Amino acid sequence: MVKVLLRKAAVYFVLCIPLSLIAGLLYVVLLAKFVPSDDLAYGQSLSQTFSDPFVLVILLEGSLILGFLAWLLACVFLLRVAPLPSVGIVGGSVLVHILLVTPLSPPWAFVTLPVTLFAAILFARHRGRRTL
Repeated sequence: MVKVLLRKAAVYFVLCIPLSLIAGLLYVVLLAKFVPSDDLAYGQSLSQTFSDPFVLVILLEGSLILGFLAWLLACVFLLRVAPLPSVGIVGGSVLVHILLVTPLSPPWAFVTLPVTLFAAILFARHRGRRTL
């Protein structure tokens, strides 16, 4: 039973870190596309945005930290649930949240993202098929 739990924790790790990087990239791309016209970054291409060293450093650090936190939450709340369907629910909810809220209000999207993540984890736990 311990081997199964450790294997599931590893599967959640392998799924959470790339999904957090994808979510971070999506957030930065949408943030760059919907910059206000009075901002100095208005009209920049994505290559110019990503050539800024601060963007990449903050993107990678933030995504990895949030990916580790999501992995810890998944290990606590979803360890006894099938990994792929639950990660699909949680990852899909987070990506849809970023797609819908970031163009409207980027700071609000960043603040409300943990709430969406936690709500999606609880929904996946409630809805998920128990494997242990």
